[in-house]
Amino acid sequence: MSRPVILLFVLLCTACSAPSFEPSPVPPSERQVSGTSMDVSLRIILRFVDLRDEASVRAHLAELGQSVGQDLVYLRPMSGQAHVIQPAHTLDAMSFERLLERLKAIPGVEYAEPDRRLRHQ
Repeated sequence: MSRPVILLFVLLCTACSAPSFEPSPVPPSERQVSGTSMDVSLRIILRFVDLRDEASVRAHLAELGQSVGQDLVYLRPMSGQAHVIQPAHTLDAMSFERLLERLKAIPGVEYAEPDRRLRHQ
């Protein structure tokens, strides 16, 4: 047998024996809220005018949550001194939009927006 035929045979055998892909369950930080024209992550990108660091945001998260009427969870810092937070409990689409509007209305908040996944067209 020639070398290319043997290689083709080996490739076909390994492709057939490869395990099938099963998607893993969605972790709480990846939860989605439906009911709008676009599914939106429950995560929020938040940036303060005074460019607070992670420790400062974590220290004031309970106070921030009280001012918007929702317990908040800190997830991670981002580049540009923005931060990713999420509500501690699942929200419907309207409640999530109200939460965003309340966060935007807080003095010192530069922006609060849903953490959407960008997809290349």
